[in-house]
Amino acid sequence: MKKELIVAKKEFNDHLTSKRFLVILGALILLSIVGIISGITEYNSQLDDYRANMQGASQIMMGPQQTQMPTVLLVFQSINDYFLIIGLALAVSMGFDVISREKEDGSLKSLLTHPVYRDSIINGKTIGSVSMLTVVLAAMFLMTIAFMLFCGLVPTGDDMVRIGMYFVMTLLYCVTFFSISLVMSTWAKNSAMSVAYTLGVLLFVVLLPMLSFNIVGLAMGEEPDMLVVSTDAQSANSQDIRINSGNPGNSTRQMMTISPEYTSYWETRNQITGIINMISPVNNFQCISEVLLEKLKSPISTIAGSNVRVNFQTYGRLPSSEIYATDSLSSVIVNIISLIVISIVALAASYVKFMRADVR
Repeated sequence: MKKELIVAKKEFNDHLTSKRFLVILGALILLSIVGIISGITEYNSQLDDYRANMQGASQIMMGPQQTQMPTVLLVFQSINDYFLIIGLALAVSMGFDVISREKEDGSLKSLLTHPVYRDSIINGKTIGSVSMLTVVLAAMFLMTIAFMLFCGLVPTGDDMVRIGMYFVMTLLYCVTFFSISLVMSTWAKNSAMSVAYTLGVLLFVVLLPMLSFNIVGLAMGEEPDMLVVSTDAQSANSQDIRINSGNPGNSTRQMMTISPEYTSYWETRNQITGIINMISPVNNFQCISEVLLEKLKSPISTIAGSNVRVNFQTYGRLPSSEIYATDSLSSVIVNIISLIVISIVALAASYVKFMRADVR
């Protein structure tokens, strides 16, 4: 393990002095500050609206349940999109040439002449890169919390638990993309090919959630009619519809209900789309961050870039202060497992290829 740590320390220092890494890190810091300011402004605006609503409700003898106090997690919601993109770029920049670069400059061949095993090299490089990601994200989260406290925004106990969970999930998300880029670096002949492969994979996983919904729709065909004449007048989903026969004053009344075929169609379509989207780390992270930061019991907008017809009784829940962090996290356990599996498979593929690679 000592040799792995030596390699990890060298890799950590290499990232710390890399101009590319520092540029992306600087962009992440700047965008995070913009997001923090935007989130704090939005929180203060919603807090003013909440106080005004509470004051108005008390004047007309309405209960306080008519409105909901904003959460300080709005700040992290505001910077989440920046983490989604810049965090991805940071992770990829650390991994796409971690092996291919050393192949090109001959340092890998020179390193293997020393009494060090190949597994120590790739394990050490992985440890060093993941350690750097951990330090960067921890610094960003601490900076965000410091800004919040400075502005008088104090998180509750549940908020801190959610922030901690969100940190772990953000790190897992970044590690997933680092693992993917490491695969490309290990299998590619040079850094240029590694960049091309990595960009291709990124394009696929980013566009997949936007295209899968429509692709599944084309495969399933046209949706059934939404409303049909009800045969059960007592049906809970029935609606009293007046049908005009064309003569003034001459109309009939029929009970309409939502077609079971229509409901089944959209349930099946959403389920298939959700399964396909499990391949995309971007979609998985969006689902996880959504339930954690918005205090939801289950994801609502699981299909990015599409106007999905969602039955909220089936697929989502409205935000509620009664929903604990563990409840939110348990609803996206499949998405978490998906990120873990993708990371493990990618790291395993990198390990196997590197152990068998000819570096002459």
